[in-house]
Amino acid sequence: MNPIKIAATLMGLALFGASPVVGASVALTAPGMAANLFGGKMAVVPLVVTATEPFRGTLGWRLASEGRTLARREQAVVVAAGSPVSVEIRFEAPAVKEGTALATTLEVEVVEQGAPAVAAQLEKTIWIFPENAWAERGAWLKQLNLRLFDPDGKTAALLEQGKIPFTALRNVDALADLTDGVLIVGEGISFKDYRGLARSLWQAAAGGAAILCLAPREGEFPIADASETRQPQPVRMDFRQHEIILELDKRLDAACWPTEGAGSIGIQLQGARGPVVGEISQSGASWRWIEMTFAGGKNRGRLVVTGLALFDKWKTSPAPRYLLLKMLEHVAPVPQAP
Repeated sequence: MNPIKIAATLMGLALFGASPVVGASVALTAPGMAANLFGGKMAVVPLVVTATEPFRGTLGWRLASEGRTLARREQAVVVAAGSPVSVEIRFEAPAVKEGTALATTLEVEVVEQGAPAVAAQLEKTIWIFPENAWAERGAWLKQLNLRLFDPDGKTAALLEQGKIPFTALRNVDALADLTDGVLIVGEGISFKDYRGLARSLWQAAAGGAAILCLAPREGEFPIADASETRQPQPVRMDFRQHEIILELDKRLDAACWPTEGAGSIGIQLQGARGPVVGEISQSGASWRWIEMTFAGGKNRGRLVVTGLALFDKWKTSPAPRYLLLKMLEHVAPVPQAP
């Protein structure tokens, strides 16, 4: 394990975050604290201390795993009444073996000078992951028979960096002929620009392929049409909000994906007087995951359209790449992943 590098700095900035843990007149919050870290990388944990009265004391923290201390530090903290003080905890996250993850607990306490009791405290579980989410998955990835439709090439570039094998497809109409394997539609696609794409994805899933459409930018796709008797219909539909993240992997930091506002992509159902479609939206009231399962073909085809964008935080958090891994495990028509 690399030596733990520790530093802490105080900054007089007013920040706002999660609900405080209050003890006496002191509050301790952790705005934007990550629940996932890369092993072997420097981590920065922001904290904010507030007090209703002038406060002088000590802030102490400890990072531990299975009862073993990995890093700890204490420092003086002085807070004027009503004036938040920001504290940054810095430490190098321990390296972890590829194919594993390490559960750690960060414990933080604030103690007033001369007082025996803890004035405020918080505790956070932090999972530490290796950078390579695909370690020991080479044989399984080849089994997926992975194809990619990605006109702008951004998704392809990240898959290539991860050494994930895939075949690039460029003909929208040809996608409808797929009957097996996994097809990823690259993040940011427009159903308006590729008007035949939604129908081709439907037909491929009905034929037995597994489709994963990543965070489309705009447009709509069919959900159900009772008047369309020639087109195979799904035998099951699942609609999910943000809970799908933890259903796929309870270790992941769901806070990486905003529930509303900028960067929040969802799907709203439309069609009160006609075919039901999913319209891409940035409304906080929309679905983040729509999954349709088909019975046709030699495989049980699936079509998943998700608003959970992966690539904005691909380099800063392990959560997006491990979520992609779990998405592929979920939709893959091959036997259980190793």
